[in-house]
Parts: sequence; structure tokens; C-alpha cells
Amino acid sequence: MLLLIKKIRNALEKHGYALEGRAVYPSTKEGFHLTINIYPLLKQQKTKGKSPEELGEKVKEVLSRLKGVEKVESVKGYVNVLFSLEELVDSLKAFSFEKKKKSVVIEYPSVNPNKPWHVGHLRNALIGLSLSRLLSFYGYNVISLNYINDMGLQVAQSYFYYLKNKEKIKECKKKFDHCIGEQYVELAKRFEEDKEFEKKVRELLAKMEKGEEKVKEFALEVVKAQQKTADDYGICFSFFVFESDLSLLFEKGLKLLKENKALKYVEQGELKGCYVIQALGKEKVLIRSDSTLTYVAKDIIFHLWKFGVLRGLRFSKSFSQACGEAFISSLEGEFLDKEVFPSLEWAINIVGIEQSYPQQVVKEALKKLGVKGELTHLAYAFVRLKEGHFSGRKGTWKGYTADELLEEGIKRVLEKNRDLSKEEAKKIALAAIKFAFLKVNLKKPIYFDWSILSPTGDTGVYLLYSLVRASSILRKASYEQSHKEKDFNIPSFSKQKLLPISSLLYQLSLFDYVVEQASLSLDVSKIAEYALSLSKAFHSFYSSLHVLNAPEEQREFLLYLVFTYKRIMEKALFLLGIEKVERM
Repeated sequence: MLLLIKKIRNALEKHGYALEGRAVYPSTKEGFHLTINIYPLLKQQKTKGKSPEELGEKVKEVLSRLKGVEKVESVKGYVNVLFSLEELVDSLKAFSFEKKKKSVVIEYPSVNPNKPWHVGHLRNALIGLSLSRLLSFYGYNVISLNYINDMGLQVAQSYFYYLKNKEKIKECKKKFDHCIGEQYVELAKRFEEDKEFEKKVRELLAKMEKGEEKVKEFALEVVKAQQKTADDYGICFSFFVFESDLSLLFEKGLKLLKENKALKYVEQGELKGCYVIQALGKEKVLIRSDSTLTYVAKDIIFHLWKFGVLRGLRFSKSFSQACGEAFISSLEGEFLDKEVFPSLEWAINIVGIEQSYPQQVVKEALKKLGVKGELTHLAYAFVRLKEGHFSGRKGTWKGYTADELLEEGIKRVLEKNRDLSKEEAKKIALAAIKFAFLKVNLKKPIYFDWSILSPTGDTGVYLLYSLVRASSILRKASYEQSHKEKDFNIPSFSKQKLLPISSLLYQLSLFDYVVEQASLSLDVSKIAEYALSLSKAFHSFYSSLHVLNAPEEQREFLLYLVFTYKRIMEKALFLLGIEKVERM
């Protein structure tokens, strides 16, 4: 579709009409492919004084002469264009996006290293996976980063228990993150009720912050267990950065903030002795009166590192993932950050919508320091139970971990398809889970229930089924082996059969446009929505045309459409992190 939009733009520019921004877009009017908004043209020098109707007729006249345009209409300031089927077919032959010059780091899911991923964390992680693939496909050099906060109060509580109960933990039969997470629920309750326990944990936290307690070894064991979950879901990272390593840069970061007068010292009142930053009309504490740093202060320093203002971390390449090794921050790593971490212009943080203000504070601090780089907070709403949101402290996540969700999904698939292998069932279950999470707009909450594993309706399983059907048609026709790209003369079809062909071609032509719009808006739900529309168009197509039994003069063209559908659907599913299957 982008090629067709470009063709329209070029034709109009030759006649002095320069279309701005998104003035050309896929038509929602039945029987047309593109719509042009005339109103932006009315502001240009060449068209001043003309009415929308008069200008619409001029544009219609220009486009009516274009090769491949079958019909043009002008209606109340909008011009609708219909292309020939040959023109749509030509637009499908190749599409690619130019390599972007800047790199982008996407930070996700950054789960505290004292619990397993629950389905709330999973939404974050699946958005990160899909967005990383989408922006990479769109031409960016994408770096995925998992930040591990191993110096927070929650971790201190779990670490305290770990130090006292190492032998008992070894007897736990579950994954390490599950064992620690279940204990944390009890510890959080005790922390609220037992003042002596609270005192001991806070003393341990103070030692952790001073570097006197090496918590990273414990945190790394939890992260390794969490990464097994990530591996199951096909999620992989370029870098792991631990806060305990980043602490080496805290002093430099604070000095920089103070020298640039980004901080204000409070001399009286409730915040006496604190350093605060002014952001969005409020004062946010960055350094407490006892000289400890708040989470936001550490986040600011982390972003100074991301954008290359601070350097000095070391990395090892010893962290193993299913997709390969990753760089992991390390006190004595063989790589300096300046050797392996690129100079960035753009960073995206996938963080819950409730963190909008702290993210704005980070932005404001970077601005005060004159940091050249764009920071984007990609906010998403919580995954909730009907009874309320998930809480690590209260343990409401128990029974709703990402591991348990996948395990249940595989079980349900195998109950209905006993001839499938466990690996095949896993792919189908993952398709159901991923699509259910990614099809929901980021700003909307997800109310979790087990119906997301349903094989019927608007699901990932439906998409896989349509792809298996396309592969089956091509295999029976031995088409993929013999296919070569060529020019087609569209054979004649009855009006009844032409409609599903035209609808499928239109949906196929939209792929590159949807990828661009999803990339520009950072909205992966657009890809999910598109994949569903495309699969429905294909279902209507093969139900109406019976490709394998079509007359010889029509068969090759119809097989080409099936082949193109398979190619584009595979790309769409890849962008959603969904693997294809050979049978269902």
C-alpha cells in the first residue's frame, strides 16, 4: 500500500499539489482502496481560494489519468481511489523498509528478582518482544535490555530469608523463582507485623546499598529461573544490567545533577535535608535526608548511562538464553560498556501506566542536563483479576504465573488433540496466549480469565489454522517448490468470485502500511488486529474459490494469492512472536 500511496503523492506533486503527513490513507469506503483528504491542500498557495469541491474535482482529474487507477470519486472534500487488481498485485511483489540511522534500546520487563513472572509481567514482556521485532523489521537497530533491581526493599526481604535458610530452599522442588516468590509472600506479611524483623531487613538493605553485602549472586539465580520462562515464550535480551553494578555510577551521577543545578536542597519543612527536583509543578525527592537514593534518582542515573553521559560499567557475555548469549553487567567483565553498548538517540521504557509521573521526572532531569536523546514511556494498563490487581506482596499472583499459564495451555491443547507432540501443543498454546495479550490496546486493562486459551473465535489459534490451511493447499499443488515471481494477467472471474479475491488482495496490500503505522505509534495491537482481518479475508477467499479445483486458467493466479497470503501472514505472526506450525 505504501507504494500506491507514493504513486498518488508523486502524481499530485507533479501538478503542484503537495500532500502533507497522513493526508492519504486506506479507504474505509466500500469499493475503494485509498482516500485523500483535500482540506490540507486548501491551505497551500496554489489552491487558495478554491472550494473543497472544486479542488476535489481537480485532484480527481489528475488521478483519473494514472495507469492502474480504475475509478476516482470526489465527495465533500475527500477523493476516493480504486486501483485495478493488476496494480494491487504489483504492489505486493516486494516491500522493505530503509535502515534507520539511529539505534533504539527497549527496556522490559524488569521484574524484581524475588518472584516468578506472573501474567501481569507477561503482558509487559510480550509487548517488549513484539515491539522489538516490529521496530527491527521497520529498520531500526534494536537493543533489548532487562534491568534488574537487586537493591530494593523487596529483594532485601527475600535475601534475608535466603541467607538464613539456604539448606531449606535447596529442598524446594519448584523453580528457584517460585520457591523464593512463595516465601516472599510470608516475609512481606511478617515485615508489616514484626518490628524486629523489619529492623533487621532494613539493616541488611543498608549494607546492600553500601556494597557490603553481595546480593547479586542470589539475584542472578532468580533471574536465571525467570529467564527459563522467557525462553519458553521466545523472549530474549541483548543486555542485563543489575542495579548493584550500576551503583558504581551513583556518585558520578549525583555530582552531575548537583553541578548542573538540577537538584534543590530543602532546608525546612517535611522534606528538610532532602534533595528534590522540580517536575510538572511538583517536587520529587531524589536524595533522602539520610543520603540514600530514591528509585527515581537511580533511574535518572541509569538513563544517563543509557544515553552515554555516564560510562564505566563492565560486561561479560556469559548469560545463556535459548536464543544465544547476552551481555550481563559484571564488576570484572571483559568488555567495557563503551565497547559493546552503542551511543543512543532513543530509549523506550515499557512501564505500567501508574509510573507515568516518575517517568516524566526522569525526562525532566535529562532535559535539565541537556541530554540529547529521546525517552519514550510506553505505558500499558494492568492485567487484573475480577477481584483486583495482582500483588507480589499479597501473593495474589499464585496460580497465575506465566509458567502455569503455559502449562495449562499445553494441557488443554493436548486434551483436544492427542496426536500432537508436546512441542506442537506448546506452539499452539503460545499462539493463543500471545495473541490474547497483544490484541488488546495498551491503554486498556486486561481482565484475566482462562478463556484466553480458547481455540475458537478471534484467537491466535484461528490464525495458525488459516496458515496451516494455506500451507496444505500449496503442498497439494506442489506450488512452493515451483513458484517464481512473475507478472500476472488477471484471469476472468464471475462477479461473485471476484469479491473475495479483491478483498484478500486489498488486505494483503495493507501489510506494509500497517507495519509503518504500528511502528510510528508503537502500538503492536495494530499488527494483531491486521492479522485477524487478513485471516478472515483468506477464509472467505478459500471457502468461495476452491483453489485446487479451479479451472486451469485461474488456478495459478489463485495459488499465487495463497502463496502471498502465507508469506505475509508468517511475517505478521513473527512480529507478534508467534511461531508457525505444520499441522493442527
